[in-house]
Amino acid sequence: MDNYKRFLKIAQCGIFDENTIKEMEVIVNELSNTPSCLELYNSEMLKDSNVLFYTVGILRLRINRKKYNLESLREEVEVVNRMIQENISYQLIDVFVDLGLYCWPMLMNNFFDVMLIKLKENPEVGYRIFLTFLEKLNYSESLSKPRKAELKTSVRYVVGSFMSQMDERYAQYIIPTMKELLKIMPKELDFTFVYNNAHLFPDKAISLFDEGWDFIDINKLFEILPKIPSSPLLTCNFVECAKYTSQHLFQYMFSCIKNEECFFDCCVFWKKVFVLNTNLEVSNYVKPILSEIILMYNQLGQTDEEESAILALISSTLKVYPEQVASLCKESSSSINLRFSLFILNNLNKYKPELLKHLKGFNNPLLDGTVCFYLKDLATPEFIPLLNYNEKEAIKLLINILYTYQFTPIQYKEIYKLTEQFTGTEELHSLIDFKLGNLISFDCVWTKKIAIKYFYYLKKDREYYSNYKEMFYRFFINNIPFDRCFLVLKLLGNIPDEILNVIYIKFDTFPLMYIGCFNNELLPYLDSSNINVFIKKEIDYFIRTWDTVIDFNEYNKSLKILINQMNNLSAKINNFQNNLTVLMQIDHPSVVFRLLNMFNSGSDDFDTLQGVFNLITIYNSPNLYLSQSLAVNGLVKCLCKDDGPEAFVRILGLDINTCLEVKKNLIKIPKKAGSSLIKDLVKNYKATPYNKMYSNNVKIAKQGLFNKEKNNSVDSVDISEFTK
Repeated sequence: MDNYKRFLKIAQCGIFDENTIKEMEVIVNELSNTPSCLELYNSEMLKDSNVLFYTVGILRLRINRKKYNLESLREEVEVVNRMIQENISYQLIDVFVDLGLYCWPMLMNNFFDVMLIKLKENPEVGYRIFLTFLEKLNYSESLSKPRKAELKTSVRYVVGSFMSQMDERYAQYIIPTMKELLKIMPKELDFTFVYNNAHLFPDKAISLFDEGWDFIDINKLFEILPKIPSSPLLTCNFVECAKYTSQHLFQYMFSCIKNEECFFDCCVFWKKVFVLNTNLEVSNYVKPILSEIILMYNQLGQTDEEESAILALISSTLKVYPEQVASLCKESSSSINLRFSLFILNNLNKYKPELLKHLKGFNNPLLDGTVCFYLKDLATPEFIPLLNYNEKEAIKLLINILYTYQFTPIQYKEIYKLTEQFTGTEELHSLIDFKLGNLISFDCVWTKKIAIKYFYYLKKDREYYSNYKEMFYRFFINNIPFDRCFLVLKLLGNIPDEILNVIYIKFDTFPLMYIGCFNNELLPYLDSSNINVFIKKEIDYFIRTWDTVIDFNEYNKSLKILINQMNNLSAKINNFQNNLTVLMQIDHPSVVFRLLNMFNSGSDDFDTLQGVFNLITIYNSPNLYLSQSLAVNGLVKCLCKDDGPEAFVRILGLDINTCLEVKKNLIKIPKKAGSSLIKDLVKNYKATPYNKMYSNNVKIAKQGLFNKEKNNSVDSVDISEFTK
C-alpha cells in the first residue's frame, strides 16, 4: 500500500496508538518531501477533520522546506487558496496567513480580497483570519522591518470593512483584533464597540484597555466598570487616576480590595485619592475604605509589603482626614489589627493630639492606657495591672510609663513580680533593677535567654556588667550566632582576636539574617584591617552562594546591607573600587544598578582589566538592560585611565590607535557624547537582544509596493525568490 492510501486509512480511522502515531509521523515526513502532493490536496477525504489536520501539517512542512531551499511555492499557494474556500480549521488559517505574509502580492494578490470576502460571507472565519494576520504581523521576528511596514500600510485596505460590520456575536474575535490594531493605527480607532461589549469578554477587553491606555476615553471606561470584574491590569493603571472623582471608579476600586492581586494597588490608589481630594464626598469613603482594607489584610498572608502599604495609607489619610480616622479607630477597635490601632494613636499624637481626648473608652487596656499616656494623664499607671504582657506592645507601653512616671521601690518590685512570668521582659526588668540600684549576678549556666538579658543589663551599666564578659565570650564561642550577640560585642568593645577568629571561621554557616546583623551592628566598629578581612570574606561568600540561593528576599536584604556599609566605610576599605567590580558578578538588576552608581562616582583606583571585563559583561547581559547606560559610563571611566586603551585592546581585541584616539576625544567632549563614542567603539561586542535574534539575511524582505523605487536590499532574502 503506498503512502497516500496508508495515510488516508490511518487518518480516517481516528484510532491512534503508539505504533500508528509513529507510522503516521514517518508517512507525513515522506509525503512532505515528495515532488507533488496534488493527489492528496484534491482528495474528497479532506472533509474529514483528521485528514484535514494532517494534510495541513504536510502543507506546512512542505512550505517550510521550500522556503528554506528558495523553491517555488506556487503549488502550495494554489492549494491553500482553494482549501480556505472549502475547509476551515485553525491550522489552515495559520498556514494561509503565513503564506500571505510571505507571498502577497506576488503569488497571493488575492490575500486581502479573501479576507474581505470572508468577513462578509462568513464573519467568524474572516475575523479569525484577520486576527491571526495581525498577531503574526505584530510579533513575528521572521519579517524584516520594511516588510512589516508595507504590510501594516496594507492593513488599511481591510480595516474599513472590519470597522463597518462589527457584530457582538463575534466580540471574542473583534476585541483582541482591536488590541492588535492599536500597534498599527491607535489614533484612528473607535472603541465604542469595545465599551458596549466589554462585559461579554471582560478579560479580552481589559487586556485591550491596558495595551491602549493612552488612547481610550477614560470617562467611558468608568461608565462600564460596574460590569467589569476586578483585575490587576486595571487597578495598576487606575493608581494614576486618583484625581478623578467618578463614583463608578470609586466603587470599582472598593470592590477590588477583596482581590488579593489588586490589594496593594488599591492601597496606593486610595492613599492618593484621600491626599488629592479634600472634600465631603471623598471624606465619606475614608472609614469604609480603611475598614475594608484592614479587614482584608487580616484574611491575607499579611506580607511586609502589604503592611507597609496600609501604614502609608493610614499615615497620609490621617493628615488630611484626622477626625474620620480617629472615629474609625474608636468604633472598630475590636476588628482592627492592634498594630494598626496603635499606629493610628501614635500618629494622632503627632499630628492631631487634641483628638485623643475623645478616644477614651476602648474597653481595651492597652489602647486606653496608650491614650492616657499620650495625654499625660496622671491615671496612666493604673493600667499597669490591667495589661496583657503576652503582647510586646504592652511591655513597650510599661517601659515608657516607667521612664515617665515616678514609683516607689515597693511599686517597682510589684511590677517586677507582676511581669516575671512573661517572656520578652528582659529590657523591662533591667530598667526596674537599674531604678532600684540592684546589681544582679550572671554567675550561672548561660542560655540564649540569659545572653539577651545580659545585653539589656550591660546597656544600663556597662562598667559593672563588663566584669562578666569572659563568661559571655565562652558562651558566644559555643553558640554563635544568636539574638543581640553582635550588639553585646559592640558594647564591650576591644573585641579579642579569638572572638573575631571564631566569627570569621563560622561566618559561612550564619543564616543570612545574622550576616545582616553583623554588618549593621559590628562591622562599622571594627578597626580598618579587620573591616577589610571581613569585607573580602563576605564578597566571596555572596558570589559563591548566588547561584544556589533559596530565599532570595533574605539574600537580597543582607547583600544590600553589606553594599550600604561598604559605601559608608569606603574610606577604610582597601581596593574599594575593585571590590565593587567583583560584586558585579552577582547579576541581579537592582544590585548591579546600585554598584555601578557607586563605582562611577568613586575614584580611578581600580584594576582596569577587571573593570573592562565586568562592565562589558554587564553591557552584554539582556537582564541588566536598565544598567547598560551606567555600564557605558563605567567604560568611559576605564578608557580614560592611563592603561585604559591597553585594557580595551587586551579584553576586546580592539586596535590600539583607535582606542587612543577615542580616549583623546573623550577628554574634550561632554559626558553624553562620550557615551556615544564608547557605544560605537564596542558595538561589535554588544550582545544581540532576544527580540533581534533573527539575522536580516533570513528575514522576509520589503517588496517596494508603496514607493516608486525598486527594492534593491541585499540584507534580506527577496520574496520573489519564493515565487519563481
